[in-house]
Amino acid sequence: MEYLHSLLKFAVNMGASDVHVKPGHHATIRISGELFPVQVDPPTKEQVEEIVRHMLPKHLESRLEREKEADFSYIDPELGRFRVNVFFQRGLLAAALRFVKVHVPAFTELNLPEQMGRIATAERGIILVTGTTGCGKSSTLAAMIQHINENEKCHIITLEDPI
Repeated sequence: MEYLHSLLKFAVNMGASDVHVKPGHHATIRISGELFPVQVDPPTKEQVEEIVRHMLPKHLESRLEREKEADFSYIDPELGRFRVNVFFQRGLLAAALRFVKVHVPAFTELNLPEQMGRIATAERGIILVTGTTGCGKSSTLAAMIQHINENEKCHIITLEDPI
């Protein structure tokens, strides 16, 4: 799966947060919120199908056929973890991948208020973090969980999609 690995390696090296792949169009990467086409030959329908078959867990094959989309994680041993959404667009398979950084940012790196630490370590309650794509939900939650790990002795339960 050389095309996929090369594309993801390029995206990670460029500091891209997202990679978008669809047949007949240049792969596109998102850097600081802006989309940039990757100047290599656009993948064919067959290449995109091969990429999806390579990444898609077996247990999600029927869901993809039934619901015309699936969410899952993909790990490239050399590059790291990606959140993936594969879907049908105009009858053709396409994919959107988001790079999941290994570094967990601190509250200060995210410019979050001190109050977030008190919310994270509250004895009771539920915390919902919502927002648009790319606004920092995952980074905020990772920072909160890291804060709990550093300051508390407790069990942490998180629910996320994909699991």
